[in-house]
Amino acid sequence: MKSIATASKPKATRWHRHSCLRRSTARGVEAGSQRRAFTLLEVILALAILATSLAALGEVLRTAIRSATEAEQLTQAEILAASKMSELMALGYVPSPVQGSAFDSVMDGAASADWSYSVNVLSLNEPALVAVEITVTQAVATANQPLSYTLTRWMVDPDAMTALIPITPESTTSGTGGSSTAGGP
Repeated sequence: MKSIATASKPKATRWHRHSCLRRSTARGVEAGSQRRAFTLLEVILALAILATSLAALGEVLRTAIRSATEAEQLTQAEILAASKMSELMALGYVPSPVQGSAFDSVMDGAASADWSYSVNVLSLNEPALVAVEITVTQAVATANQPLSYTLTRWMVDPDAMTALIPITPESTTSGTGGSSTAGGP
């Protein structure tokens, strides 16, 4: 003989199954399926997060491109200033001041047309030295914020050196000497 508790257990399970079936079919999900779709709110939220991320990534990319362009232009200014300084140092005399002069594009490259340079000669506390300062500036028409680079180098002033070291007749004499060996057979 079966007890009443065991007989009522299958009925409770059957009732439970029917209520679950009614709830799941009311939501549009077939009975026995545990799959759930995204709601419209979840899709909108995911798209908003994606759009915000893409906007932030675009801003980072724009800033990186601007910084890379500025670094490239600054490097070009450094190269032009060093080139002009080497040219002035090779002359062997103190250059005269120059303001806003254009680079010779044949010598300094085709990209130097966007740049100009200025030369300033500054006196120092040392009597035989001068500071030669070259400032390379980007043309305003090619940039929103023109870049500028200044290179300073000390140079011995040949005119001051001759004033400091007096020339005496003994120091200017030069002789030629030679030696010969007389040897005979």
